[in-house]
Amino acid sequence: YGAEGQELGLPLADMLRASTFFRDAIIETIAELPPDEKDTRLTARLLRRINEILDAVQLEVVNEYEGT
Repeated sequence: YGAEGQELGLPLADMLRASTFFRDAIIETIAELPPDEKDTRLTARLLRRINEILDAVQLEVVNEYEGT
């Protein structure tokens, strides 16, 4: 994502806003599941994993922009 953002001339802040928007949409979808379809432990585990993945994506975008 970082390389593509740079090729398009997008500022790093815009790339991070986009990933934050994506993260928020996923979390809101999970939060809006009907109570009878939620397993609290599974939901918590899923949210932690989503955060881990999206944190890694954001860090790689920053690394690409910084050239590291």
